[in-house]
Amino acid sequence: MTAQLDEFCVVLEEELHRQTAVREALESQYAALADRDIERLEAATARLRILSREALAAQTRRMALLDHVVKTFGLPERNLSHIVAAVDEPWKSRVATLQSRLKSVLQAVEPLVQRNTVMMQQSARITERALASIHDEPSGAFDYAYLPSRRTASVRQPAFIDQRG
Repeated sequence: MTAQLDEFCVVLEEELHRQTAVREALESQYAALADRDIERLEAATARLRILSREALAAQTRRMALLDHVVKTFGLPERNLSHIVAAVDEPWKSRVATLQSRLKSVLQAVEPLVQRNTVMMQQSARITERALASIHDEPSGAFDYAYLPSRRTASVRQPAFIDQRG
């Protein structure tokens, strides 16, 4: 059982490092959004995608180890608090420390995700409005288009940027 607890702690440490990297990437993403730095934004977003894929891949191993520990100790459910209560030292303090650190990082990540989502949505709305302001849109000015079968009148609004630039 010692080997499984050691491996479980290693997996938790890996997840802690990954979630810390997620928090850092989210901070970088926000800074890039605020600075309107597209290259930094794309790099931070790419890093988040990689970390997300890694987390999903690691989840299978982590859950298998968790299930094994829960079954071995006859625990009522899969959570770290039950494991801390059931195991002896040095794993008790090791798992408790990892639980506390993971909880702290995950609690920090959630509002960062929400903040970045709001900022990206606002940026998208601003961009859409800017694009709409420079796009030809119908209004009261007539623009005649000739079709071989007939002439048609369409209503055009002067564009913010016309053909002359």
